[in-house]
Amino acid sequence: MIHQKYVDLYINSWRKGLFIFNRERIDLVRQLESEVLIRDDIYFDEEQIEKCINYIEKWYFKLDLFQKFIIAFIFLKYKKRDKLFYKDIVIVIARGNGKNGLISGLADYFISPGHGIEGYNVDVVANSEDQAETSVKEVYNMKEKNKNFMKTFFSWTKTKITGYY
Repeated sequence: MIHQKYVDLYINSWRKGLFIFNRERIDLVRQLESEVLIRDDIYFDEEQIEKCINYIEKWYFKLDLFQKFIIAFIFLKYKKRDKLFYKDIVIVIARGNGKNGLISGLADYFISPGHGIEGYNVDVVANSEDQAETSVKEVYNMKEKNKNFMKTFFSWTKTKITGYY
């Protein structure tokens, strides 16, 4: 069985009664433990997980454990091909739980030099234009607040943000 500290901490915290999970989250843990974490052909890219978490916490906000749990699975990869295990990740949580903030931080990290993929593109799709623009505005505002540092690594306007590789 493979392990990752944020994944283990999140699941163990639930088992100790520190979190209450709904049926879907319990089913997710069971599925992960019976079908995913038992595999020996995959690994968590610890370096990318830590860099992503550190980036978001430095420039945006402190992450909750469930957000670190999600980030760990974003960087779950096949050993042989070093490709991502999950092509799609759907996050279904209630209003006010930080979906937009997490998406903003992730999108910004993905185009940063820390991610290390030249020309990485991010598109935000939402139910409305206002909702889709929220993450772009959050990233833009962060860049503006920290422009002396950020200008070395990014260019940005209110409609497009580009990371320099």
